[in-house]
Amino acid sequence: MQKRYQAASFFIGCKPKVVEKAYFNHHPKFDIDEDALLIASKSVAQVVCRFYEWN
Repeated sequence: MQKRYQAASFFIGCKPKVVEKAYFNHHPKFDIDEDALLIASKSVAQVVCRFYEWN
């Protein structure tokens, strides 16, 4: 799909600081640092805004 359309991917580290072993999503023990979601959403928003400034 990325060959037909411009695309970007993000890998967001979101393991809580108090957790020693991180589990992937869909795992029963999966936990997320909710502060990482704010950082991730700001990053994606910045990419989108800059994309539309250039085009």
